[in-house]
Amino acid sequence: MSVLLLNVNGAPARVIDERRAWSLLERGKAHIILEHPTPLRTVRGPQARPSVMYLTRFAHSGDVGWSRREVLVRDSGRCAYCGGPAGTIDHVLPQWRCRAEGRPANTWENTVAACVGCQQRKGGRTLEQAGMRFRAGFRPGTPRHLRPSFLRLLRLCPEWQPFVPAGWQQTPVP
Repeated sequence: MSVLLLNVNGAPARVIDERRAWSLLERGKAHIILEHPTPLRTVRGPQARPSVMYLTRFAHSGDVGWSRREVLVRDSGRCAYCGGPAGTIDHVLPQWRCRAEGRPANTWENTVAACVGCQQRKGGRTLEQAGMRFRAGFRPGTPRHLRPSFLRLLRLCPEWQPFVPAGWQQTPVP
């Protein structure tokens, strides 16, 4: 079971599992704001099961880490070129060129979700060389607030919606 953890300022910090939530509660590092509807059965009787908690001290969330899965979620599972269903990622600047220039290839700005057809059409070339461009309104970049998959989890738990800033709820996720 997942628990939404809020920072001292009320902003969502991360989603944690129930075991980690109990650890924070026992050490006095967090308090329950919203209880899950089904209590936890223990030897001492039913216990309140956390659904939303807040930290007693501020914790820095850090930068959003890059991963293939997060790129697919960031791009809503749609190809950056044609808008169709994406099953893989593509490097905007080919990996061989990144290595030659001493630049990292796996960055938020250099990777996009792509369908197999568009990825094969582009090959190991730049967009200009392949005569391709991004679909209208698309531009790769670092997610602004949280990991894209975190935003996806927020949509799955409707009881968490009052604790999520309005701008974060409008991020399109599949």
